[in-house]
Parts: sequence; C-alpha cells; structure tokens
Amino acid sequence: MTSLDMNLDNYFARMQRGQVPPPPICSLLGGRIGAVDLKAGTLESAYHATPAFLNPAGQVQRGMLGAMLDDVTAMLVTASRTQISDLPILDLSP
Repeated sequence: MTSLDMNLDNYFARMQRGQVPPPPICSLLGGRIGAVDLKAGTLESAYHATPAFLNPAGQVQRGMLGAMLDDVTAMLVTASRTQISDLPILDLSP
C-alpha cells in the first residue's frame, strides 16, 4: 500500500510516477521500492545481491549491505522532502 501524495513534485514522487529513473546506485544495488507510507514514516524496499557483492566466504560484503542501507534511508528522506538539494548527510557509524 502506498500513502504518497502523488501530486508532490519532488524527485521521489516523479520517480514513482515513472517520470524519472531511479538513481543509478539503486539500480546498481538491485533496489526496488515497495510500499511507501509517509504518514507512518515507512518505506519497504528489496535489494538483489549479485555474486559480485560476495566475499570469498560467499557472504554479502558488509560494505555492500551498508550501501543498501544508505540507499533506502536516502530514499525515505528524499520521499519526504520537496527538494533534494537540502538532504542531510547520514552517518551510519556505531
């Protein structure tokens, strides 16, 4: 279920309407946006880790997981903003 004001003219709303492509990093990471509920502050997404993302042990590299988390967090922030020029910098440090 999507609770996104499709009358919004921000980048995220235009992307959801198919007017602009997703950011290249989202495509590189195999990202797809699912349900969006701005009132609840939630966004569901899925990422497909290709074999290129795996370490020698066959697990997804933590840096790639960090990139996926950064991308989905940026998507949620972008969805709630009217302009993308004022996005905050996100710090995922422990």
